Amino acid sequence: MVFYTLRRNAKNVKINVEIYTYISQKELKNMRRETLQEKSFHDMLPPHFAAIAQVSFSYQDMLRIAQDHLKTFYEDRADWKKCIERYFHSAEYQDNCHYVSTCEDIPIVTTEQLHRMIQEDEQYQVKVKEFLNFQQAIEADRQSVALDDLYHAAELLGIHPEQKSVGLYNWIISRDGMSSEEEIIIKEKISNNKASLSIFIESLSTLFMPGLQLTYPIIETAMTQPKSKYYYRGESAYYGESKPGMYRYPNNRSHVQQLVNQFINQIVLNEACNFLDKFDAVRHWSASSINYVALAQHYGIKTPMLDITSDLKTALFFACCKYENDQWRPMTRNDFANSNKKYGILYRSPTEITDMMWGISDERAELDLIAPIGYQPFMRCSAQHGYMLLVKDEKYDMLKDPLFDKFRFEHDEEFCRWIFEEMDRGNKVYPHDDIPQITEYMERIKNSHQFSQNMFDHMILESWHFSKQEAQAVRQKLREHGYTIVSGQKEFITHNKLRKINRKYSVDIACSKLDIPPIARPMIKIPCGPMVEPNDEPDGLKSDL
Repeated sequence: MVFYTLRRNAKNVKINVEIYTYISQKELKNMRRETLQEKSFHDMLPPHFAAIAQVSFSYQDMLRIAQDHLKTFYEDRADWKKCIERYFHSAEYQDNCHYVSTCEDIPIVTTEQLHRMIQEDEQYQVKVKEFLNFQQAIEADRQSVALDDLYHAAELLGIHPEQKSVGLYNWIISRDGMSSEEEIIIKEKISNNKASLSIFIESLSTLFMPGLQLTYPIIETAMTQPKSKYYYRGESAYYGESKPGMYRYPNNRSHVQQLVNQFINQIVLNEACNFLDKFDAVRHWSASSINYVALAQHYGIKTPMLDITSDLKTALFFACCKYENDQWRPMTRNDFANSNKKYGILYRSPTEITDMMWGISDERAELDLIAPIGYQPFMRCSAQHGYMLLVKDEKYDMLKDPLFDKFRFEHDEEFCRWIFEEMDRGNKVYPHDDIPQITEYMERIKNSHQFSQNMFDHMILESWHFSKQEAQAVRQKLREHGYTIVSGQKEFITHNKLRKINRKYSVDIACSKLDIPPIARPMIKIPCGPMVEPNDEPDGLKSDL
């Protein structure tokens, strides 16, 4: 396969041949279907070319391209499977607890250390901006870019063979036992293959660009937010486990009760997603794929996902603040007087490790890995710098997930107040200019004991493939637990109220709230073989197209 980069410039489209790789026509045929965002670019291709090509925004493709070119210089030192193993054996990883049985297993950090973590995050963002500005200057004059400029960009990323400073990446190459002679050899390889280094830098630079449209398994296309060094999750107390709301059951419930609860949670989620699709801002949103599960989660619906954030202050806000009487407030001494609530819990995982894990995973793998929620038509997700960990196993527990460092910190009124004010008394996390009144409707769905026949049939007969006899047994069991199925479609909002909300919050209004425009850098995948020669530009694809 040949990779082409397709860029939209005003009303024009430019296609530049930049990246070469190969794939069989059989593999191309088995690839996933294009997302709406990818299809919009596919439709711009000449008909004869569109028939054999696929447009991709794939995050995994970007990473694989980067690794392939990194191996050009570093060979086995750029084997990401080994790099990940190296991280898990490092002192940085081993010093923090990764499997928790009791609260005392978790290492303690002070509020002073938390402040230093925040400063480190802020310094990392400064480095990201420096790199993106420098990379933008390189792209503006790519024909005459000097090797020294590429060396500097490589150093900012952290992959220069003679690295003297800390870069944005620390683990994507192994430096263990690297001699000065080997450094010279690698540098010579780079000087003899400037194009490969340029492609590597450009491939990785796209991952740091906020607003970039990238496609992931399951969630499809996300419009990304600024990249951070770590993913975080904050909890206000040690609860003995940390798992998605859909999988939280009281220990004293029977197996049948748990199954009923699981079914209720699933049907509530489906009703919530169906409700969200009634809004014009959702139905006509084109900046990304709609992440219905994440949207429902952010409005209080139980889902199989755990909320993650790339912003440490947001994580600490949830660890230090309490929602009470329809508003947020900082926790006080009374809130953590109980010894069980003495500590806040902070989870942390390097974004770099997740990058490499995605890069070496199967394209269609449904892994328990972190993926962005990004910008959505309702602003809570982006305000919280939201990411998601979609969990398939109901036994999953983040306290036992080795991918996450765990820290505990003793609650302190002054620190709680500081975080509360830093997050503008909660306004930075829950923006007031979001769609009006949606929370009350989500509460109705969450607390309803009536569900639609249409939704019930879809779940039982089409999704779960139960027989009609089994469906009747499920209906009876629901009835025993106080739930009924009503004919037709259950409505949670009147037509008039929906119309008023759609007038107040149209898709144009939703798009106007984006602080950055969507950026599209798709790749065009072309099968090599009799139809297309790998070193040829397909007919009709010229630089001035």
